[in-house]
Amino acid sequence: MDEINYITRAQQYVALSNTHDLDATMALFDINAVYHSAYVGKMVGKGAISRMMSDYFKLIPNVHWATSNYRLIQPNTVCFNFEMTGTNTKTGESVSRSDLEEIEFNEEGQICRLTVGSNLISSS
Repeated sequence: MDEINYITRAQQYVALSNTHDLDATMALFDINAVYHSAYVGKMVGKGAISRMMSDYFKLIPNVHWATSNYRLIQPNTVCFNFEMTGTNTKTGESVSRSDLEEIEFNEEGQICRLTVGSNLISSS
């Protein structure tokens, strides 16, 4: 895949996440993917990532990510800025955060590593 396709693939991931279509979102992940977030912790494997996302969509059912500044930082890695908004169903409080996200793709174009949080991302 070339630069445009990796960026397009990252944008596809965000678009699917915003629809909360878990099956379609998870189809983008490699079975051994690693998801590391400064906010929800580290998950290893597609099953663990899927469970975390399912729980997150239940906790914040109106969660939405607005994104900008997609850029290729390695031949197969895209970084972008995001603002996440929603309402926590347990507390009733509005949630809003802005940060960085980094997605690394394997040779098949699947997500093999996803990192959320500028404190976890070394090259931005």
